[in-house]
Amino acid sequence: TPVMVTPMGVDPFIDNWAGPAIAASGNNVYVVFKRQPEMMSYIYTVKSTDGGLTFADSVKVDAMQGPTSRFPNITVDGAGNPVVLFMDFNSSWLAATQVVTNSPDGGMTYPMAADASGIGGSDVCDCCPGSILVSGNTQIASFRRNNNNLRDMWGGISSNGGMSFTTG
Repeated sequence: TPVMVTPMGVDPFIDNWAGPAIAASGNNVYVVFKRQPEMMSYIYTVKSTDGGLTFADSVKVDAMQGPTSRFPNITVDGAGNPVVLFMDFNSSWLAATQVVTNSPDGGMTYPMAADASGIGGSDVCDCCPGSILVSGNTQIASFRRNNNNLRDMWGGISSNGGMSFTTG
């Protein structure tokens, strides 16, 4: 039976190339999504503690950066906390970066995100979603760059639990 994930009246951004993402650890299921209208709304997570049968109210992910954000992706760390990667822009919707925020409390709050794409010397492709992998204290944020219209893939690597991404 289908289960309503987003709160009543909340429409997530969905397209054939980008949209919500899901991750799970044990009975905890997290869904991350950008709310519509995309250019004026924030990124949220919802959490289920019963394997996806019911979902709690939404929690804002990008409160410190948004609403100039898009393309969230999610994974769960070894402690069961959600880790969210998303694209962030300046207030003019320029200068795209990929950033990562690690919830310390099971998805109840999200601190200021760390820049995962500051390596490589070219702009982040502003229309390409990224992905995030976590193993212990190592996090790898993969994303596409736009170097004068040459598109290549990069991985920003953190060895300190997502506090900084110093290798690419």
